[in-house]
Amino acid sequence: MSNHFDALETRDPAQREAAMLAALPNQVTHAKASARAFTKSLQSVDAASVNSRVALAKLPVIRKHELLEHQQALRGLWGLLSYCLWQGDAPYLCKSRHHL
Repeated sequence: MSNHFDALETRDPAQREAAMLAALPNQVTHAKASARAFTKSLQSVDAASVNSRVALAKLPVIRKHELLEHQQALRGLWGLLSYCLWQGDAPYLCKSRHHL
């Protein structure tokens, strides 16, 4: 039995970092398009330019007090989730998309 989930875990660290950095623009695009809270915080971010550690470090961070404000304004986690995480276990989370 392997100690790793798949071959991606045992890649050369440089290959792993390159793959993760290449995926960043799509992740930022997805967050902007799918999660209302991130749409607001990332509105001035050019997703295509988020392709390095330096660019990642410049992304705005939602602070704890801002998270509370989002939760109060959006009735819970609505707007912070981009899709249903636990289908079946918590179906009310799946409906969050309809409240946006």
